[in-house]
Amino acid sequence: MRRITPDQIGFAASSGPIERYFPLARREGLAWLEFACQHPANFPETFDRPRIARVRRLVERSGIRCGLHSASFVNTAEIMPIVRKAVVADMKAYVDLTKALGCEYLVIHMGFHFSVYLDRVKRALYDTLAEVTEYGERRRVPLAIENMNHMGPTSEFQYLGVTTEEFADLFRRIRSPYLGLALDAAHGNLLPGGTGRFVRLFGDRIREVQLSDNRGTIDEHLAAGEGTLDFGALFRQLGAIDYTGPLIIELRDVEAKRRSLAHLRGLLAGTAAARPRRRAAAPRRYVARA
Repeated sequence: MRRITPDQIGFAASSGPIERYFPLARREGLAWLEFACQHPANFPETFDRPRIARVRRLVERSGIRCGLHSASFVNTAEIMPIVRKAVVADMKAYVDLTKALGCEYLVIHMGFHFSVYLDRVKRALYDTLAEVTEYGERRRVPLAIENMNHMGPTSEFQYLGVTTEEFADLFRRIRSPYLGLALDAAHGNLLPGGTGRFVRLFGDRIREVQLSDNRGTIDEHLAAGEGTLDFGALFRQLGAIDYTGPLIIELRDVEAKRRSLAHLRGLLAGTAAARPRRRAAAPRRYVARA
């Protein structure tokens, strides 16, 4: 069993321009940053050639390892043919941006639906991901799909890529080594079996792990140690599969990031106070059609 180490921990650059996170990463002694394109300052269209060159220099000179996290606004499972073509183009543009910035992976999403036409939704999802994965292979950019949070049984809107069953089906259909899992530990904490079920089933697919906390009912994005997620157990599970990738603290507030960092480093050093665990009740490779 491998021990998870503090140098695997990084910050999501998620509250303002990604450039401002490099001095913060140096001050905090971080080895990883994940560029979050969910923030308007980092929308893909903001990366013109001068900015790409500037960020690439920061990556190379700092020695900080980086990933890119795409915005989840665009629906990967879009069923309208004209819009689906635009979705594919958008995702391929993210692959190109990942490569241009010198990032090591790209986090993507399965999309969402409105509880109707689910057979068509899934066919569109598999077609799109097959096409984008093939493009990622050609560009040598690993893709990691984030497991999302369940929206509750009364919501018409639902994310795809919530359960282990969905990921098992996807990985049976698309077997590329360039398609993996971005494990959101807090999202897994909302499900029966918790995050450990994802680790047990897809340990060889995990490319990145996202860290925040909640109290087991909704996705709260609390600082680590302020909810019910058992980070000690998570680190033991990841160590058991010899996980060597990044552990990204995914919070917007910088002070919450710092609290999480202190808690997680203390946990790994054996000095963090233990917290009780309280859970609320609660193939063939797919080929895109012409």
